[in-house]
Amino acid sequence: MMTEREINKLVEDYIGTHEGYLNSFSYSIHDDFYLRYCDLDVDVSAYRARAGTTRRAFIQILREAKSREQAKIIRGVFEMIPPLEEANNQVANNRLALHKELLNVAARLESDGQVDTPTIAATSEVVFEALKDAEVLLQTRGPENAVDRAHTALHGYLKNLCLDRGAMMPIDPSLTAVFKVLREQFPEFSSVIPHDSEAKRLFGSIASALDSLNTIRNRATLAHPNELLLNAPEAMLYINLSRAVLGYIEAKMKT
Repeated sequence: MMTEREINKLVEDYIGTHEGYLNSFSYSIHDDFYLRYCDLDVDVSAYRARAGTTRRAFIQILREAKSREQAKIIRGVFEMIPPLEEANNQVANNRLALHKELLNVAARLESDGQVDTPTIAATSEVVFEALKDAEVLLQTRGPENAVDRAHTALHGYLKNLCLDRGAMMPIDPSLTAVFKVLREQFPEFSSVIPHDSEAKRLFGSIASALDSLNTIRNRATLAHPNELLLNAPEAMLYINLSRAVLGYIEAKMKT
């Protein structure tokens, strides 16, 4: 997350303030800023109602944003208020130096080791809800509490794909079983591709990893009354794996 010093540098030193107001940010500009420049949906008026001024609302939004959202806000500010590439005075020189420094901050915020929830074009409502639940649990209660919902999202997504294709499946298939159906019956995953043998070897290794995920979900998460849960780093690994596989399969199906 951004430190208070980094927030202050972005707000006070880069954007600038005057008598408590945020330079370049009228009410209407601030209302549109996050969607237009950051690809974020923020209820600005609600923040402004609590904070009282645009400057305070901007700071509060920035403080409460997740790390990658903070990076988007930094980059959005730079798109809206770019530095002068050829600085010819002290103010411009300072802004250019801040721009470089805060770009490094944005890069740090984006390298948090977390795979984003992939965008799914169409699937069942159960899958969409599981993806949302996993994201909320991850942010509010930690990865240990989100593994089960991430597993459910991937399992449900794969089952939905197989049902839509009319693929032959065993009764009540496990995650491992439905992944096997996908590999064997979907032409998208059996056709020859560049570096075919290596790619299919990797895909086979993912099957083994998903088999472990299936076991972990049953024995080390809150899906059942287990006493010994995953530690946070391992839980995050399993969540990242499930998201990466889901995103890959979604991209593969589109091609």
